[in-house]
Amino acid sequence: HGIRGPRSRRTVERLAGAALLALGAALGPSAAGAEPALRLYDGALVLRPYVMLHLDAGTTFGHDRSGGPGAGVQPRRMRLGGQAELPGNLEFVAVADFGGPPGDVRARPYQVSLAYSGLGPFTLTGGLFKQQ
Repeated sequence: HGIRGPRSRRTVERLAGAALLALGAALGPSAAGAEPALRLYDGALVLRPYVMLHLDAGTTFGHDRSGGPGAGVQPRRMRLGGQAELPGNLEFVAVADFGGPPGDVRARPYQVSLAYSGLGPFTLTGGLFKQQ
């Protein structure tokens, strides 16, 4: 079941925002201008966050319908996950999608995949991908 109502949605948005800030502060950039990464086991395992936030901004004029869209910036969709580079030319990706119709912020899988890049110019990838 999705989270319904503006109060519940604001709580989820605040918690998600706080989690993203904490994650960014914990990882920090690995080098100037580079993506944040957490390197473990002498660099054999590299973890990178995946964060995407869509916002809608705008206003309506002469709109007096109850429950209609308001003015300002509203969160629309967020994707949160990570990427892991593993030994043996393997890469694992897991990303959840939050958002959809107004009032529905259920988490749904967006991508879960495993890729092997040890075949020269080719990469084999298999997994779950959201249809576009």
